[in-house]
Amino acid sequence: MFTILSSVMSNNSNFYLGLFVLLLTFSSCQQEETLLPVKSQVKFSISEVIASNGRLKETVTPAFVKLSLVNGSGDVQELIKLRLYDFGQAYLSESLELLVGEYQLTHFEVLDESGKTIYATPSESSDLANYVADPLPITFMVKNEGIRVTPQVLAVQDDDLAKQVNLNIHLRYPALTAFDSAYVVFTNDSTELKYTLTVDNLLYAATGHVRIPVGNWKISTSYFGNIIANYKSLETAGTVELQISNAATDLISNETNVFIKDGSGPADLKTFLWEKYYYYQLFLGNTIEGFARIPTDPTNPFIEVTTFQSKWIYLFTSRSFYNRSQDGSSNYHQGSCAFEVYGKSGDSHDRLEKRIIDTTSLQAGILQVKDKTWNYVDGLIILYDDQGNELLFFDEWDLRTSTGG
Repeated sequence: MFTILSSVMSNNSNFYLGLFVLLLTFSSCQQEETLLPVKSQVKFSISEVIASNGRLKETVTPAFVKLSLVNGSGDVQELIKLRLYDFGQAYLSESLELLVGEYQLTHFEVLDESGKTIYATPSESSDLANYVADPLPITFMVKNEGIRVTPQVLAVQDDDLAKQVNLNIHLRYPALTAFDSAYVVFTNDSTELKYTLTVDNLLYAATGHVRIPVGNWKISTSYFGNIIANYKSLETAGTVELQISNAATDLISNETNVFIKDGSGPADLKTFLWEKYYYYQLFLGNTIEGFARIPTDPTNPFIEVTTFQSKWIYLFTSRSFYNRSQDGSSNYHQGSCAFEVYGKSGDSHDRLEKRIIDTTSLQAGILQVKDKTWNYVDGLIILYDDQGNELLFFDEWDLRTSTGG
């Protein structure tokens, strides 16, 4: 009798031991899946200060830096203000905690104690870009051990500040629908300034506040639904050209018009020219390398490819038109168009421009299928970097479906 009981107890012991090991393994897996993202510390320095006119601002003392960042997923952090500390030979900011990964510094200015801008880093499209070795945007990698980022800055003269105004932005949505994010971009011959707007899906409005130089500007505003990695997002974008004067206070749009409010007389009413695009983030492995913007209408030859790093040397893009059966068993090719872009001379390799916009190269091929029957279009984008890595992107416009994309 004892022997039988001992056998039963032994079997139960083995069962509970196995159950314990299984639960321990499951718990370990759960812990692995819920590991928190790794964060690290970033500091910003301005040890090297340059004056575009040969004169340094010796009578002012840097007190703060104000900066904007974009991470590898395209998330924007704007106008972060950090205290600067004087270490004798250099000024160093307080620490900024960021997730480990790749970032772009898109805005960098230095303020005195009163909050006045005294130094700034020019963007690569600025006339002042040739005065610094690395204009904005500046790409840097946050690692476990932390990093110090040291942008070169130019002295900002008082007459430069006098030509800037504070502008309140209140823009009506292009449609009575919810959006997850909105941006406004001011562009002229030498500068491009991009700002994130706050979306209000109850009032169908996007708002913000910017400081911007006076003058003629092409103003673009973009609205997005969910931006999902490796998948397309629908972007609704509007453009308009407006004059911003010294008296300008507000940029406003309603259901029909957009205008600058400046109190100097009747507003110059204009209308946004709206377009819809598919927006794609471009990944190589797990790293976002840029984005592509293509029209929802495949007969529109527009294409935009923006890369975040200067390692890319070659771009190829094509668009092919087919008459495809509903079950996909037959495809009749109706025509194709393509173009390629090679990098230009660089210090170690030929480099592509970071932003490539083309509105004409595909036009001839698209015109050839104007009077043909087609219901399916595929598009291809291929990028090569200086190490031979290939980034391949494929898209389709399927007019056999109700969505057409």
